[in-house]
Amino acid sequence: MRRLEANTIIRQGVNILIYFFFIYNVSFVFLPSILRTRVLLGLLGLFFFVSQKKIEMPKSLGHIFLLCLTSIFLIVLTTVVNSYFDPRFIGNTLQNILYLFGAYYLAIRVNLNRLYALKLIVLSIFLHNFLALLMFLNPSLLEIITSLQSTGDKFEYALGNVVKFGTRFIGIGAGTFFSGGIISSIGTMVAAYIIDSLKRGKLWWILVYIFICITGIYIARVAFLGIFLSFVYLVISYILKKNYSSFPKIIIYATVFGVIAFSYLAVNLDSLMTSNSFRHSFEVFINLFSSGELKTDSTEGVKAMLIFPTDLKSVLIGDGQFYYDNGSFYMHTDIGYSRLVYYYGVFGIMIYFSMHFYILRYNIKRFKDDKCFKLLLWLLTVLLLIGNFKGLLDINWIVFIFYWLALYKIKLENENLSYYK
Repeated sequence: MRRLEANTIIRQGVNILIYFFFIYNVSFVFLPSILRTRVLLGLLGLFFFVSQKKIEMPKSLGHIFLLCLTSIFLIVLTTVVNSYFDPRFIGNTLQNILYLFGAYYLAIRVNLNRLYALKLIVLSIFLHNFLALLMFLNPSLLEIITSLQSTGDKFEYALGNVVKFGTRFIGIGAGTFFSGGIISSIGTMVAAYIIDSLKRGKLWWILVYIFICITGIYIARVAFLGIFLSFVYLVISYILKKNYSSFPKIIIYATVFGVIAFSYLAVNLDSLMTSNSFRHSFEVFINLFSSGELKTDSTEGVKAMLIFPTDLKSVLIGDGQFYYDNGSFYMHTDIGYSRLVYYYGVFGIMIYFSMHFYILRYNIKRFKDDKCFKLLLWLLTVLLLIGNFKGLLDINWIVFIFYWLALYKIKLENENLSYYK
């Protein structure tokens, strides 16, 4: 019995680590930089996929491959027209194919159990943010972990400034700066879905949710967006379920938490204001109360970098450039939409987001009776669309997991119904 329990715990731990490395896409110094952990898991997933006794190609998978080929065609087109080759998105497209099979491996690891997969996603993000907190408190640990990663000169420079001034938590792999805040946002939203779905055992997930909310803000302030969208999810889900009997309990919990948080801030505000990390993370609220303006230095920078081309050719198919030769961003903009349109135009932007919307539609058709899950999918889409006003973003890693779970849902629930669509 004890051996069985130990094996279960070990398997759970291994699953969390596998999901962790898929989500955070770590590049280790002892491996070639191209072999990030998400790529390695993609190769493993591809091996398992082609090792099936009978390989069957669903139409939906063919459609995803077709979208990838269309993306490559647009890249070739803008390259030929502009006589300039920037391979950034060809590599991105090929990586997405591997990420798709990495997600396949993650789906079969959990026996196609959607709720279990979502729990592993949240626990992986919880683990990462806990490590980020420990590294913030212990710079020696931060130095050890970053020394194991291949990060690049730009990251090293930014990391040095962050460590020097102590303005934010540093994560692992993709868990730092903007991408880390987005992943934390996804964690809060998925945790809200789990809390809403469970009938028992909610307390642990509520604590996990709160922890990811707080630590996510210290990683990147874009995590506020995820917190807001998670609240939107809970409110709309509550209305959809018409579970009005639990309203008094929600009010009590919210009041108790609010009183505790307000009391803590009131007692410790002076000491918190001396913390660079607190001032940076909550700059928007500090500015609001001190000057009445809802802004940060970052939002002002976004306004300056939100630029678009004016000539028709660049608008339609872009300039074919993502970076300058010195490695800086083309047109000196870090805004997702601006970088995409300058690279391969509005047609490229449509293709860039098409994979997400295709899988969104696919999941909505497969889970048409699950209103709360569809709500989560739509809010993740809102996160994607808003997030690209701050930086270049896709969340394909999680929608790929949803794709495989939706695809095989039909096979498992009704063997007589064709799922090759």
